[in-house]
Amino acid sequence: DHDHDHDHDHDHDHDHDAAESVTAASEDGDAFAEVFAAAQRLKAQIKAQTDALICPISQELMVDPVLACDGNSYERIEIQKWLDSHDTSPATNEPLDTKTLFENRAARQVIESIVASGEVDEDVLSAWEERKEDIARREEIMGQQVRKKFPGYGWYNGKITAMDGAKYVVEFEDGTTQNLSYEQAVRILIEPEPGSHHHIELLQAASLGSYDDGS
Repeated sequence: DHDHDHDHDHDHDHDHDAAESVTAASEDGDAFAEVFAAAQRLKAQIKAQTDALICPISQELMVDPVLACDGNSYERIEIQKWLDSHDTSPATNEPLDTKTLFENRAARQVIESIVASGEVDEDVLSAWEERKEDIARREEIMGQQVRKKFPGYGWYNGKITAMDGAKYVVEFEDGTTQNLSYEQAVRILIEPEPGSHHHIELLQAASLGSYDDGS
């Protein structure tokens, strides 16, 4: 009888341990499910935030967002290009009261936080990084010296001094100014720093025979 009671107690302990194991496994499963659900909710929230910060013109996540008077935010260079030839909103097609743009720092901070989270879709992130690189190239050109040949007048030296919308303002030594696109300005740079974006682009332009556009 004593042995029988001992076996019974042993079986009871085994059943108890098994029940505890099942309970622990169930709790672990519930915890995993909660973590997974929370991760999915976070991803959905980031996706919604990302969609809200897409430029209406480029349809890409903005790098340098600005606010227009229509209440919408746009990638700076995209809305500047639009406003060079339009007086209407690209989002609503309604006339704009002013073409003044305001830096949207709040949107920029949210975008940078979203990118830093690592939860942005790979294709969206890739396009964002490419645009950021392009903006860095455009900013690097400010203040640089240029040299341009004017037909019938010869060569004139100048300097890129400002932006007028999406165009660069170049002041030449004879007192004249000219607005040039980024591509035009790059082609007439004087000895940009070796290895810089513009030095490489100049070499590429020269190899294509388009260093001097003759205009």
